[in-house]
This record gives sequence, structure tokens and C-alpha cells, in this order.
Amino acid sequence: MGKITNILNKKITPLNGSSGFTMMELLVIFILVAVLAQIAIVAYRRSVEDAKLDRAKAIFEEVMLGHQKFMIDNPSARLNSGPLNLVTKGSCDLGNRYTGFGGTIFSPNVLINCGYVQARNWAEADFIFNICGVSSFNNCATGIGGTMVGKESAGRYKDKVFLYYTSQGVVAK
Repeated sequence: MGKITNILNKKITPLNGSSGFTMMELLVIFILVAVLAQIAIVAYRRSVEDAKLDRAKAIFEEVMLGHQKFMIDNPSARLNSGPLNLVTKGSCDLGNRYTGFGGTIFSPNVLINCGYVQARNWAEADFIFNICGVSSFNNCATGIGGTMVGKESAGRYKDKVFLYYTSQGVVAK
């Protein structure tokens, strides 16, 4: 027991005789570590925001492909402009309600009901996904199939608008 106590109580001193680090040296090291940590935190946040944007773009592409497939399968149908917000898939009842250009104008959620777009909790998404249809809507113009707008949770992409051109895909406005 005496040997262990002697080892634990032994004072370790540097070979050159100094008593250790000075306060100034410790302060400089602390500041360097703090600066590096801040840089790492900013880089991490940016990578998280970029990952959210990449995920949203993939969902947006899926939505726009579903929109295009719906219009190919139902050429006489017309969609109203607006956001997708249906969480669960309902019944797809198109029937004979649309004929020519004077038929029923469907909600964008018909894409979910008819299985062209996967149902998901749109409120939890970091972006709002809008379909551009027959009615006027924010940022909708000829050739634009839909828009995607960042929410608060999208970080630096908040309120940033992305457009889907049928010929180009997703483009930042």
C-alpha cells in the first residue's frame, strides 16, 4: 500500500525545470480552440442546411414528375395552383367530371389522392411545395410547373424561392 501512495503523491516536473504552462499560454490555447470550434459549428450548420435543401429538391423533383405524369394520363384535367398539404391519401375520384377545357379544376392534392405523389406530413417539411396550375399564384408563369419556398426551419434558405421549369428542372430564383 505504501508504494501506491508514493506513486500517487509523486510530483511530476518538466525536465527543463519550468513549473508548467503560464496563464498567458493557456489563454492563447483556449482562444485558438474557441475560434476553431466556432468555425466548425458554422460549417456544421451550413452542411445541415445544404442537406435539407438537397432533400427538398429531391422531393420537389418527385412532386413535379408526379404532376407531369398526371397531366399525361389525364390531358383534359386541370389543376388549380396552390400548395400540397394533404397528409394521408384519399380516394381518387376523377370520374367524368372533366371534359375539354371547361371541366372541373382539381386541387393539387389530387396528385396525392391518385398516387402520383407520395403522401407525407407536409407541415413538417422545411419547404413549401406549390403546384402551378390554371389560377395565378406566387412566382407561377408559363413553363413553370411549380415552386418551392423555404420555411423558417430551412435556415439561410428561408423565403428563398426555387422554380421548376419543365425543360430545366429545379432552378433558384
